[in-house]
Amino acid sequence: MKKITLVLVALLMVGGMVMAQDGPRGGNKKMPDPKARAERMTERMAKELNLTDAQKQQLLELNLEQVEKMKDAPRPPRRPDMKRGKSCGDSCCCGKAERPNRPKKMEGKRPEPTEEQRAQMKADREKRKAEMKSNREAYDKKLQQILTPEQYTSYQKKQDERKNAKKEKRD
Repeated sequence: MKKITLVLVALLMVGGMVMAQDGPRGGNKKMPDPKARAERMTERMAKELNLTDAQKQQLLELNLEQVEKMKDAPRPPRRPDMKRGKSCGDSCCCGKAERPNRPKKMEGKRPEPTEEQRAQMKADREKRKAEMKSNREAYDKKLQQILTPEQYTSYQKKQDERKNAKKEKRD
């Protein structure tokens, strides 16, 4: 009986060590390069819409152009009071805890932006939103030229399904 218990404990410990080697889950995934993203988008659409080889090639070029635009799109600036990742404590071994210029903890409260900063953030957000919308409309216009009317209708249905699924997931 002791041997069985010992073997089970050893297996659990080995399993725990193997699981610990996986690395971070979820948040630290790197985005693939633009060409790989465009190829993945094209393959998914080709499967869903039964595209011809000529359509696949045109769609790959369009998707690559779109992904490049998205990559080059301006991102909102990070607020200076927001940090990436977990903050290190005094017992941390990475050496960050000893940095003299490190900001103090804010007791869980962030400073509120001024009215001027809020107005600027809102204007920037609206500008990015309008830019993204115009890019999307241009993409859809070019996509309509590549796809047949039936394929485009099917594409729109799939997009609406994805949009609704995303909305449900958020709620």
